[in-house]
Amino acid sequence: MLEEPHAYDTKVRSIPLTEPTIAQSLRMLARCWATLHPSATIEERQFLAALVATELAGR
Repeated sequence: MLEEPHAYDTKVRSIPLTEPTIAQSLRMLARCWATLHPSATIEERQFLAALVATELAGR
């Protein structure tokens, strides 16, 4: 008897470069972080944003 293939056994779809998947994920993670750290200062938030910007720039 053949088993049904699992989702991880199927071919992965190609994600076009124009699809904003990473940008949407970064915004969602930023909102989650802000929710989990409501008392974070503006300086801490700016520092975290600068770290993300540095990583995105590839430096």
